[in-house]
Amino acid sequence: MITLADGHEAEVRAMERERRNMLRQRLCEEVEWVLSHDTCDELLWTGTLTDLMEALHMTYVYGRMTDEEGELLTFKAMVRMACGVLHVKEPRNPWAKVGRANTRKGVHRSTFMQRYGLIIDQKPAERPLRRYVRKAIEKKPPQASGLR
Repeated sequence: MITLADGHEAEVRAMERERRNMLRQRLCEEVEWVLSHDTCDELLWTGTLTDLMEALHMTYVYGRMTDEEGELLTFKAMVRMACGVLHVKEPRNPWAKVGRANTRKGVHRSTFMQRYGLIIDQKPAERPLRRYVRKAIEKKPPQASGLR
């Protein structure tokens, strides 16, 4: 016999599953935005390397990014592209960074996706990944001295 509590529990699970899918889709769109840039756009990553690897891995698993020939991008290719665009040193083992992200304990630091979701809950129009991407400060040419 299905009770009213069981029906409510199933509804809550369905809503949570829908929320996770929405968060993943938004993160994939933001990562695609980052990867649509070129290295000469001088974007910089200001977050942790582990957060970047977690975002890339989520996009690799749930997104459908392809290269010029229509082939799905590998995780390694996404890492290489993102590190180039964001001027970050490419980790030797990005899979280890992802593993580290997935074993974080909530007491010290929650996962990137948990923090991403909290930001969207507070400000639905926010693009949380972009908080960690900034434009490099343009270097001004040295000014000529007025001295002779």
